[in-house]
Amino acid sequence: MRSLFVPLCLLVAGSVRVCSSEEKSSAGPTASAGPTASAEVSSTRGSSAAVASAEVKAILPRPRIGGSVASAGDFSVEVALREGGLVEALAIDSKGLLVSDGVKLSAVVQAVGGASEKLELAFVPARDRFEGHAKAGVELAPGPVTISVDVGGQVHACKLNVGVVVPQPKVGGQMLAAGDFSAEILIHRDGELQAFVRNSAGAEVKGEGSANFLARCRAKGGGMEEIALHFDAPHACFVGKAKAGVELEPGPLELVVDAKAGAGVGGLGQIAFTVDAAHGGQLVSVGNYSVELVAKGGEVRAFAFDALGKAQTAGDLDLKLDIGAGAGAGAGAGSKLALVWDAPCLCYKANLEGKLDLSLQPIRVTLVAGGKAFFGAVSSLRAAAKASLHAAAKVDASAKADAKIDPKLEANASAKATKAASATVKVTPPKLNVSTSSSTGGGAKTGAGAKASAGFSFGTK
Repeated sequence: MRSLFVPLCLLVAGSVRVCSSEEKSSAGPTASAGPTASAEVSSTRGSSAAVASAEVKAILPRPRIGGSVASAGDFSVEVALREGGLVEALAIDSKGLLVSDGVKLSAVVQAVGGASEKLELAFVPARDRFEGHAKAGVELAPGPVTISVDVGGQVHACKLNVGVVVPQPKVGGQMLAAGDFSAEILIHRDGELQAFVRNSAGAEVKGEGSANFLARCRAKGGGMEEIALHFDAPHACFVGKAKAGVELEPGPLELVVDAKAGAGVGGLGQIAFTVDAAHGGQLVSVGNYSVELVAKGGEVRAFAFDALGKAQTAGDLDLKLDIGAGAGAGAGAGSKLALVWDAPCLCYKANLEGKLDLSLQPIRVTLVAGGKAFFGAVSSLRAAAKASLHAAAKVDASAKADAKIDPKLEANASAKATKAASATVKVTPPKLNVSTSSSTGGGAKTGAGAKASAGFSFGTK
């Protein structure tokens, strides 16, 4: 009999499995990694002759590119399947450090229709990750993924189950996978958080019947703030807000899922604030930055902000837009614009071709800063405007001013709104039991495959 003990901290690693390797090896670090979680696995096998026992300890890092994490020998890998055939991965050594020198990664993934696709992943320094693309026209599908980590000819192999292919952003947020769900996250400076959630089939989750969601964000002072999310029908997303007096900071984010289909945890190593539009445009999250896009007449302007919302006015960023059909990964030709710094407006500018309506077109934003490349996308600026909680609040405030509402009525309405906003989903600690037989090839699942009898509650560190 084999027994698997999984402490609660393991759940921060998403879909995790400890796998065998052909040989053990190590590689030098190239960058520091985020916090790690530990899993302790013990096994015993009995017979009439003898009983052997072994204990394996694996260090499993939290997800930081929105993917699923697994352990392969002395290494861990994080894998994210993206819409358009893109596969991204990180390789992490036993010290929790990112490695790339002398490392080769390959992946066997599932395609729509049931076929498998083998990809060689190349390290991209500007992105600090490995990337590979399926053949043109091949769409990836959720399912088993086999990863091989080759370090100087010594190969470590691992299999994990990926519950969802992460779609392109629709409203300008940052994407991650969590169990059998994907989520597009927007986090605002005042502590508000929005999560646009889709299931493994790509359908929007519009209610709280099938799953509960809890976000953990960095708070000022170094702690982590838990934010329970509830569904907001007018904006078709899950929303929540940090407690009064808690100030959030840019940093790692975790999304915890308690669903009928299973439990899961997703994460990002860094998420920037979505700042309020200051120029009448719409915001797009682009990695560690936010970009406000303003389209007027035949011109588009872009105002850039760092993770804290500070305007970037040095003019040293490289900004490009892919508009229309070419905005999605693997899509066909579209309009490509290179924006040029314009000192008088403290923004980046470009002229639009013909009668191109930027408000209705999908847009992909590429930002290069200090040799590092970041990407963001939005299905249309109109969609982003409709989804924005803050934009709606400004419109409501303007309408109230124009209508000259009775102050007493307005106070009553405000009190009701405050009461409604304070409602949150109650999240209780999970009960997780996983066991397997001792047969060869038997495995244990966590993340998407784990079953939880209740919700989640993480204490602050």
